[in-house]
Amino acid sequence: MFKHGALIALVALTTAEVIDAQVPDSVRAAAGAQVSYSPGTHRYRVTTKLEQRQEAMGETQENRTTSVEELTLDLTRASTDTLRFTFTVDSISLQSTVPGAGDGTGLKGRRVSGRVSPRGVIHGFDADSTGLDLSPGYRNFFVRVPAGALAQGRSWTDTVRVTLDQGGLDGTAVTITESRVVGDTTVAGQKAWRVDRSATIAMSGIGNQGGTDIVLEGVGTARGTAYLGVNGVYLGATASQQLDMKVQMPAASMTIPITQTSTTTVEWLGAGAGR
Repeated sequence: MFKHGALIALVALTTAEVIDAQVPDSVRAAAGAQVSYSPGTHRYRVTTKLEQRQEAMGETQENRTTSVEELTLDLTRASTDTLRFTFTVDSISLQSTVPGAGDGTGLKGRRVSGRVSPRGVIHGFDADSTGLDLSPGYRNFFVRVPAGALAQGRSWTDTVRVTLDQGGLDGTAVTITESRVVGDTTVAGQKAWRVDRSATIAMSGIGNQGGTDIVLEGVGTARGTAYLGVNGVYLGATASQQLDMKVQMPAASMTIPITQTSTTTVEWLGAGAGR
């Protein structure tokens, strides 16, 4: 069976390179003021539920994975146009029907760091000397916010182009996301803007697994809502996605259809470092 490792989600893109990326953390937005990211420390809980179904040679394989992660995100000023970010995994629980997936406990305490512009464009991640690269799961953790103040009716479009390099597969995924401020609300006792988002996804790639040439094609859609505090705190998000892919093996005249559906919830747990 083909093992597909790339989860292309509205809030978490698995990538090797990003152009016009979406974002990391807390946004300062006051009426009439430039929107930008500023230093600060906040804690979040991220819950992701993923279901995958694939068919090959008359057999159907279904797998389900649920992960619950609590993390701390710290942003510090590096220069006038650059911030340094550090994600720290405070706790993680992983339940999966995928053989050998583990429970995630070995990831507690791990850190992912790098550089990001005040508007949320990631300049790069620091090298990981352990051989376990966690950066893909954090590359697009938060919604990108445009220049200028947020206001009801404000809309914008982001295009994210990423390269896929996993399990012998090299390819490209392009996500086009439309965002719109639909009104104000209250989250965790704080006034916030509600931003509704929708996205289309297209991906393709070629590679070799176990000596077999493969060709990947896929399309998908995603929808979600993000909450941006008027006091500059990112207050969470919800998202759902469906991705339909086809893996072709020309030498065997075989096509394997794969369907992934996922939901992700990001909850703000408060300011300050975690446990």
